[in-house]
Amino acid sequence: LLGGEPSLLAAALGLAVKHRDLESALAAAAPLLRPGGLVLSLLNGIGHEPDIRRLVPHGHVLLGMAFVGGSIEAPGLIRHTTEGRMAFGEPEGPPSAAARALCDALAVGGFPVRVVDQVQAALWRKVMWNAAFNSINTLVGGTCGDLMRLDGMRDELCAVMDEVRGVARAEGIDLPFEWLEKSL
Repeated sequence: LLGGEPSLLAAALGLAVKHRDLESALAAAAPLLRPGGLVLSLLNGIGHEPDIRRLVPHGHVLLGMAFVGGSIEAPGLIRHTTEGRMAFGEPEGPPSAAARALCDALAVGGFPVRVVDQVQAALWRKVMWNAAFNSINTLVGGTCGDLMRLDGMRDELCAVMDEVRGVARAEGIDLPFEWLEKSL
């Protein structure tokens, strides 16, 4: 949650919660948010925006995603393996000046971040990847590279991603087939 003062990050309050804890976390933090202050959600998935708007109706909501790859090396030991970047944007329409200012402030702080023009499509693209790789990887184990080397697994991953493309299309979001191929 960010206030709209000269330094966007000076009044920053970070919350790291799963969706199931969103309501209690925002209820506790909402009194700290100034009217028009930025609320940046990096929650995985689709559909939490109405909850955020209901809980902080005076906030300027931005939606985004974090891309961080990791693996469990041993109980209690997580190894960061890839990426470590963020992308976000307005739920509807082009990026606002506030979104661009937040991006610039985060970039100055060393965060690999960018503002996207169509955040809903970007969120669905991440859901497409997560649905395929995370679900199958939970069943099979190993890394994403290990999955790709298994006989027939590329077809299985494509089938799951294509299913998500169909759901996104039903919701009015077109995920080009090239995105599926690029995700693999």
